[in-house]
Amino acid sequence: RHTRFRNVTGVQTCALPIFSIKPQSAFLFPAVAYCLFRRHVWARRGIALAEGIARFAALGSIGLSVWVLSGIPFGLGPSGLLDFYSQASNSYEVTSVWAFNLWGVAGFWKGDVPGAEFPLMRVAGVPAFTVGMGLFVATTAWVLVRAQRSISRGHSEARAIATAAAALSLVGFVVLTRMHERYLFPAIVLLAPLLTWRAFRRTYWA
Repeated sequence: RHTRFRNVTGVQTCALPIFSIKPQSAFLFPAVAYCLFRRHVWARRGIALAEGIARFAALGSIGLSVWVLSGIPFGLGPSGLLDFYSQASNSYEVTSVWAFNLWGVAGFWKGDVPGAEFPLMRVAGVPAFTVGMGLFVATTAWVLVRAQRSISRGHSEARAIATAAAALSLVGFVVLTRMHERYLFPAIVLLAPLLTWRAFRRTYWA
């Protein structure tokens, strides 16, 4: 149990610097949070539940601390980091930055929020940005429910969560606005290890 905790701590410590460099890795956070919840909180009672919550909180604190420390070399505190990410995400208020995703089908470089530099795209009167976020949230919930059902049926937890993480990264690229084609790379990297799984290859080629 302690070895598993150390391993998860190491992964968490490495994940936050990756987020600091490439915020697009945030697509994976729901799968990571679900994994930690299952391992430390799910189906626990009494003292075991309290210990699990404490571990969950400790992992979150470690990750948050690493994220805060990543801004120090650049003279940025927590608020400075948030401002930096906010400005970066608002640099391109468009549906697609040459990404061939759901929004790219409708056309590149169209405004996704009111006040954008380019003509605004709406879906049933709703700005594209809001539609994309709604689709991502709904699909994320569906993917995690499917992962839970798969694990409950006795399938490998590691494979189910790895598949969920790859799916969420792919979903983020497909349905969210402001995507560039390179944002698809994390999904490709996450899908690569699954090719060693025969059942996955059979499903893929089918």
